[in-house]
Amino acid sequence: MGTIKGWTNYPFVELGDTSRLLGPMRKCEVLTYDGDKYCEILIEGYVVSAKRGYIFPSTDDCRKGTPSISWEHIGVLPRPPWQTSGWESYLPITEPAKVVDYLLSILRSLEDKHKS
Repeated sequence: MGTIKGWTNYPFVELGDTSRLLGPMRKCEVLTYDGDKYCEILIEGYVVSAKRGYIFPSTDDCRKGTPSISWEHIGVLPRPPWQTSGWESYLPITEPAKVVDYLLSILRSLEDKHKS
């Protein structure tokens, strides 16, 4: 499963941020992209949803006002199997083994982070 490394200042209440106010810059790993505006990211041990416009290739890009990660980069990421985008529907899940593999990969990644 491919991922993209990035940085985000999206606010996460789970990490102590105030809703609707920019959070601090944090490293993140983009796991999926819904094809519209939301990504699932791994950040500080949490898998959370963030808007694509708040995910940057580097901290410098954010400070300079450079646009977020481009469609060319993020468009290659898998879509979450339970999400719908436009006319495409991933429900009902026709390949449950892939969903299980996907969820297990996230859990393994979290487990590896906690061992470090």
